Amino acid sequence: MGEIKASKMYLSGILLEEIEIISFFIDIFSKGFGKKNNSSTFAIRFEQRRNQFTIMAKKGNRIQVILECTEHKESGLPGMSRYITTKNRKNTTARIELKKYNPVLKKVTLHKEIK
Repeated sequence: MGEIKASKMYLSGILLEEIEIISFFIDIFSKGFGKKNNSSTFAIRFEQRRNQFTIMAKKGNRIQVILECTEHKESGLPGMSRYITTKNRKNTTARIELKKYNPVLKKVTLHKEIK
């Protein structure tokens, strides 16, 4: 609803019926047509010379990745050390490797991205 209010303020010269149509399309697109984990954002543009609206979906560049400890896997101890973080898919195309704390081994170890 916050996006619709912002679009109402931005599109102040447009009729109420048109704003209701836009909010209807925002609701449909934000649900992602049944897809899970839809992280898309939308932009609405009104072209005055054509007198029409354009709704465009923008795909976010950041994705969530899971980092798993490599030393813990090899040690054979029960449990697992995993961290969840985000990365920019355009700037970082390779898999991430970070040093993070492993509470089971009680030391800083190398964690690699898993898929």
